[in-house]
Formats: sequence, C-alpha cells, structure tokens
Amino acid sequence: MGFRGNLTIRYLLVTSGLLVVLLPSIFLKSPSSAADAHRALVLSQRKLHFPPSGQVTVSFNFDQAKILIPVRLDKKYLFMMHLDNAWNTTTFTKEAMDKTSLKLGDLVNVQVLGIGGSSYIMGTSLVIGHIQIGELDVENHRVVVLDWDDFPADGIIGCDIVYGVVTTLDYDNRLITFAKEDSESTLDLGNSIRAIVPFALRPWERAPGGKVVLPVKLPGGKTVEGWLDLGSGQTVISWQAAKEIGISRFYPKLRIGGVLRGGDGRLVRSYAWELSSLQIGSITIEGPLSIYIADLEVFKEHPVVLIGNDILQHLGKLSLHCDKQQLIIYRR
Repeated sequence: MGFRGNLTIRYLLVTSGLLVVLLPSIFLKSPSSAADAHRALVLSQRKLHFPPSGQVTVSFNFDQAKILIPVRLDKKYLFMMHLDNAWNTTTFTKEAMDKTSLKLGDLVNVQVLGIGGSSYIMGTSLVIGHIQIGELDVENHRVVVLDWDDFPADGIIGCDIVYGVVTTLDYDNRLITFAKEDSESTLDLGNSIRAIVPFALRPWERAPGGKVVLPVKLPGGKTVEGWLDLGSGQTVISWQAAKEIGISRFYPKLRIGGVLRGGDGRLVRSYAWELSSLQIGSITIEGPLSIYIADLEVFKEHPVVLIGNDILQHLGKLSLHCDKQQLIIYRR
C-alpha cells in the first residue's frame, strides 16, 4: 500500500478473510449462523441480469497481486474495485461516492474486524440502482459506504455478488468471467479440466458470509486447512502451520517481513519465508513460494494457510463454483 506518514514500514493490505465488516441492524439483519443460510438470503434479495449467453467476461488489472475490475454505477460512474470472495458486503469508499450525485445518509460508527482486532469506521449504506460489470447488471443492490483512509481502490466487490455466480479467473490472460450457476456455459468440460477440489463454505464467527475452506498439503506431507482468498495479494500461514514444517519463532533463518495492515488500522508483525511447494487438492505448485508467517486474529491458533493470488496465479485458470462447492482447476 505504500508508506504512511513518516513510517518506513512496508504495509501489506490484506482484506478478505482478514477484514470483515459488521453492519449495524439498520444495514443488515442479524448474522446467520451458517454461511449457506447467508448465501441463500443474499441470493433471494438481489436481481442479476445476464446477457443471453449467460456469462460476462471482462479484463482485470493485477496490481500487487490484487484483482481490480472495472465497475460502473447507474450506467455512468466508472470505478476500479477489488474482488474479494470473503468480504461479506459490496463496499465503496466515501471518496469514490463523493464523485457521484448519489445521496448518502448520515454516517454512523461501523464495526470492522481486522487482522489484529476490531475498530470502528464511519459509514453508511444505500441502494444502488445498477451495478454493472461488463454486461452483468446487478439491480437495486444495497451496498455499504465506508470513510476509509487511503484505501488503494474505489471499493470491494464482495461475496454478496461472487457467491451467487460461477467466477472464473484466467490469470494468464487477465480475464475474469461471471456466469449463471445453471448456465450450460459455466464450465469448460472434458480434457480442459485438470482437477476438481471440493471445498466447504464455512461461516465467519461474528459476521455474515463465509470463507472457502479446502485441504492444502505442506512440504513434508502434513495436510492443513487452506482458506482461498481472492482479496489478498499475499499468502499468509499461521505459526501453528509453520510448526508443521519445523519453523518456530526463533528459527535463525527467518526474515522480518514487514507489517500486515487490515482496513481496521490494526498492525500485525510478519516474517518472510519460502515454501518448497504447496499442494491444493491433487495439484502441487512447485516453489520456491514466498509466503508470510503471522499471528492473524482470524487464525485462532489453528494451522491455517490463507492462499492469496500470489500462489493462485500459478494455477493459470480456475473457477469458483459456490453452488456445487467446487474449485475447478483447468489445464493450460
């Protein structure tokens, strides 16, 4: 994200899975106890309009291993938005909304959960008539507006949109496709599929939405939880996962990796390391793979690998199919 003030510390902005907005009751109903219940609620409330083909493909920018896609509001205001599959509500910055003629309500304190704890940011909500990604039109959709300080995009496309479509990322060609879940064109069939990895959609403890959880195998053969995080540019593992490969906090070859910074402003020190490999389902990604080790609050002292785009891009092309709870990895 760059430097802030006179600090000479490199910041890594980590969003999804690490930063979840908790909205007051004026914004959302009480959080569901299960991710699938939240997903069903979201799908029942929104209106998605696809072209006749049932799918939309747009180019994305890959900025510091974060996915930025063009989004148009009310058919005229163009913004660049981060894609984040575990952020529970599509969110815009107040700075972006101030460039429009849309009327915002009074700002109130909104609780934000981040990598180091929780804090409050001023925010509000409103219904957008049209949110357009290419020819995909999300009609009359409620979003959140937060008065973020120095957020490096105009906002976030969250799981309230991502989890109701089949999302295909072609990292090699910088293309993203959103398709209807029941469309015949949602999957490339036959020999193009390299692997299908089942996953669970697990709810967050104190917020709606959920995280994609799938098995990953560390060097040495230990299988731990992997959290697929399209909103993070950097893969982060817990200290408990690091112990599974023989690394402790006092390992002499560890390097200081800087400070992870969540949108709540909390900071967590991290250490840099390189993995020789990482296996997702049956697919092994050969290293060296640069990762960070940190005590993130969301890890809750469990062995976890938060898989960011820096590693996912090695797969080339993949689809996230939340209805079937499958990660489809394609041949190059």
